[in-house]
Amino acid sequence: MKKHTKLGLLIVLIAMTFSLTSCIDYQESPVDNAEDNSVISFYYTIYPNQWVPTNEPAHWYTKLNVPEITEDVLDYGAVLVYTKNNLNSWVLLPFSSTFNTENNNTYTEEIWAGHYWKGIDIDYKYTNKLNPTVPGSPLSLRVVIIRDWNIYDLLKMPEVKDIDLLMKKLNKPDPAD
Repeated sequence: MKKHTKLGLLIVLIAMTFSLTSCIDYQESPVDNAEDNSVISFYYTIYPNQWVPTNEPAHWYTKLNVPEITEDVLDYGAVLVYTKNNLNSWVLLPFSSTFNTENNNTYTEEIWAGHYWKGIDIDYKYTNKLNPTVPGSPLSLRVVIIRDWNIYDLLKMPEVKDIDLLMKKLNKPDPAD
């Protein structure tokens, strides 16, 4: 009986091993050629004359034409937008800074992005009542498009806030290099 018990236990362990390993579900990306172009990035510059005022005071926007944002990206991928701050570092949008004037007036500068099929809207809000204007110098942006849902889990990692760390983790060179 001991021989049959050991054999039965061995069969159960083998069956459990196969059943547990079959629970791992690696799904193929529905995006065509995802492994070739799973992550792409582009640089954009918004010049002061490209901002369009909204109906809201101290709020402007502009539209970027980004044909790489396809239905597949909207359904299975992600779009990250970074701006270069005054310290020359890339910062993930949305971005907000609060300032205080000599008269203890507080105001904010806010930049955020919204993406859609073949485009991105960039919004800018500057609430300084003394000087509510658009940026006086060009605004640099970097758009990163992740086309593969298997990479999507990376967006939960802290590296997503630092463009250089993210691209290094994804083993993608900077297109400016």
